[in-house]
Amino acid sequence: MRNTDMVKKVKKLIKKTPTYLERLVAAILMIAVLYACGCLAIEAVSFKCVNVSMYLQDILTSAFNIVIVIELIRMLVKHSMRTVVEGLIFAFARGLIVGRETLVQMVMSICAIAVMLICRRFLVHPYYPNDRKKTKVIIRDDEAAETTEGHS
Repeated sequence: MRNTDMVKKVKKLIKKTPTYLERLVAAILMIAVLYACGCLAIEAVSFKCVNVSMYLQDILTSAFNIVIVIELIRMLVKHSMRTVVEGLIFAFARGLIVGRETLVQMVMSICAIAVMLICRRFLVHPYYPNDRKKTKVIIRDDEAAETTEGHS
């Protein structure tokens, strides 16, 4: 009996370890984001650069990098298709706004963002397992009705 209990505990630990590691990575990234936000604030008020367009380009690049890392943290913590699609939209938008792209690449980025928005609107089902809100569902028994959380 002790052997099977130990095996169950090891299996449980193996199942939970990736979640703990993902949360650890998310915490490390959050610390980096806070540091980057502080650096961005200092850079925004320092006005080191004389060229205004380069100054704005640097600020936008830093800001979008921070937003993309925040979306990555959200993907690590909340496993859902919606967070993946939103992360991709931000990545395409960053390339569109701060990237130095040709006209063809810009049109392709706009089309990619449109496709991602359509996917988010029509293909990402609102009842995706991790996005599902807790709703009351009544299950009828032969003798009585029970109220449970979630779907069976």
